[in-house]
Amino acid sequence: LPLAALILLTSGFNLALPSTLATATEEVELTRQDEDSDNNKIFDELDSELGAKGDQDKVDIVALFNLPPGEVDKKVGELKRSLGDFEVSDTYEVISGFAGTLSKKQILELSKQNKTIQIELDVAVKTHLNTATNWFGIQKARTDFSVDGNADGNPAAYTKDDIVVAVIDTGIDIKHQDLDAGKVIGWKDFVNNKTTPYDDNNHGTHVAGMAAGEGQANPSFTGVAPRAALVGVKVLNSSGSGTVSRVISGIDWVVANKATFGVEIINLSLGTSGCSSG
Repeated sequence: LPLAALILLTSGFNLALPSTLATATEEVELTRQDEDSDNNKIFDELDSELGAKGDQDKVDIVALFNLPPGEVDKKVGELKRSLGDFEVSDTYEVISGFAGTLSKKQILELSKQNKTIQIELDVAVKTHLNTATNWFGIQKARTDFSVDGNADGNPAAYTKDDIVVAVIDTGIDIKHQDLDAGKVIGWKDFVNNKTTPYDDNNHGTHVAGMAAGEGQANPSFTGVAPRAALVGVKVLNSSGSGTVSRVISGIDWVVANKATFGVEIINLSLGTSGCSSG
């Protein structure tokens, strides 16, 4: 399984994920990115990439360890001393892993460490909506969400006690008529580090509206659970692009903060070239 799936095995979320971040609760159609056919701890797509590289050529990767999460920084420090210095773009709080840029030689050595579980290519991801309708299950969602998402019994306000959906995407425009009035109760920006929710692409806003839009602008486009609250997590830029490592950072942050915001559902409508999920 890819890294994000391992985050989710203990998270208790009901998720829709791209193939490189496959859900642990659905049958997964594996792609080359998700396979390690020779069991060398290096996923096949990364293996293929390394085959065309010299020993000192650099590659962006995401690695997972069999360690308690609190020991990741220590492990990374040890690796820098034993393998030589390398760039680390992120370490994760919920799982034992990191994203970074290593040489081919360093990656091969990393794969031989007994605490290393897997190493995958940090591929680019982008927004997708073209397959989303196949996964909606609107009627079941309305039933599961007590019709409208208002789980705390107070229709006048949005709180962590309502159904809370985390939208990991390009952001959420809180000025939109269907998404204002305090609907977004949590926010994290991994792209520009802004503290106020926004969306410079509008894909995340569209997704948020499909999930929980109030229908004030047009009742015909009311969301599945219009009284649900939202948490916005921006991992994709103004062009709708990002990386697997940044998406994992977003998932990691939501899992770490799910009690703070009462998050019960994560939505991602994105994927790599040739595959997507809504």
